[in-house]
Amino acid sequence: MRRLTDREQSLLWLLAAVLFVVGNMFLLPRLLAWHRALETKRKSHEATVISSRLWADQYTLWSERETWMEDRVPEMGDLNMVQTALLEELLNASKEFGVTEEMRSIDELGGKPQPGQPQGYGAPDTPTQWECVVALLRCNGSLENVVRLAAALQAPARFQTLTSFEVTPGQDPAVVTCTMKVTRWLKRKTVK
Repeated sequence: MRRLTDREQSLLWLLAAVLFVVGNMFLLPRLLAWHRALETKRKSHEATVISSRLWADQYTLWSERETWMEDRVPEMGDLNMVQTALLEELLNASKEFGVTEEMRSIDELGGKPQPGQPQGYGAPDTPTQWECVVALLRCNGSLENVVRLAAALQAPARFQTLTSFEVTPGQDPAVVTCTMKVTRWLKRKTVK
């Protein structure tokens, strides 16, 4: 076998360099995509480990809280009775704080879980064990009275909260118009 000439050696090195560059042009994007996918999986697993550790560390707190809620949240009775009671409470609170009601109604979508809405306090994938009744209230009054009404309706002890609150100035500078959504959470009725 004869020895390669200098020109043949340089052409062979040039061919090897071209093959190396062209090979990297095709392989490098795949390798980088594979590396990014592995990095994303690694970060996801790290987040899962952190979340699991937090859940394990706070398990007793959340199980005690869930037991406390199970004992204290009122049970959903007849839907019409619950809705009527909430509307009457809004009427009485409006009168008590000197606020004039414009509109009071039940939000029909209130009891149905909406996309992205938290589904209760159990494990993340368990179905919700809570129902809610939502009432809409539009009223007029002084800003001070409207804020006092809102503070009275925001009642965690009764599992009731304001999920929407909007104040707009009225034609009279001393009077504001307020639109609020009051949500009351109830435990689903257990079938015995």
